[in-house]
Amino acid sequence: MEHPLTGYLNSYADSENKRHILGAELYNFLIFCKVNIPQDASYDYYSATQDKKDNEALVYARYFLYPLRRIVSDPDYKIYYRSDPLNESGYKLFKTFRDFGVILKKEQ
Repeated sequence: MEHPLTGYLNSYADSENKRHILGAELYNFLIFCKVNIPQDASYDYYSATQDKKDNEALVYARYFLYPLRRIVSDPDYKIYYRSDPLNESGYKLFKTFRDFGVILKKEQ
């Protein structure tokens, strides 16, 4: 069963509408992630925000990042939004986005 927001997001090809739905800050960070993470990679994301809108937006971001695969156990990349990366064994800093976004990459 498709999530109700999926059709809504996909029905608006215009980036400004997606920016409005997700919020400009999160939208820009997700574009950054999508450009820098290979399409065949897996990821998981973390957020320290307690704002309900931001937490819901991160859930919807899963659809925005497609075809990347979100997996919780041992992903290729870890995305941190408004959260400091933990000392992740087996991961190294890959990219940073302004002062609120970090991507870690699994060490080979």
